[in-house]
Amino acid sequence: MDIKTITFHLNDDLQNKRKHFAFYLYHSTGLKGLLKSEFGSIFLKEAVAEMDSIREFSSLIHGIGGKTCIESKAHPTFTKAMDAVKYAYEMTTEAVQ
Repeated sequence: MDIKTITFHLNDDLQNKRKHFAFYLYHSTGLKGLLKSEFGSIFLKEAVAEMDSIREFSSLIHGIGGKTCIESKAHPTFTKAMDAVKYAYEMTTEAVQ
């Protein structure tokens, strides 16, 4: 596999990481209801973890001589905590696969 192909696949993963980061950051403040505070804190911690992953992926891509993308894949927004948690679970399952 050449650098261009590797960079393409790493950038695809990077776009997913950026989507996850944006999702968690948005939902750290965008929820309504009784569970807002508890899940807001959890989502903020997840956003920080994703930010670290974005930095690592970007460093790897630059380290092999590639150029990082700046795009992010779109994510849905929710106001109910349980809907956001369900989607977060789906994102995580997708990432593991």
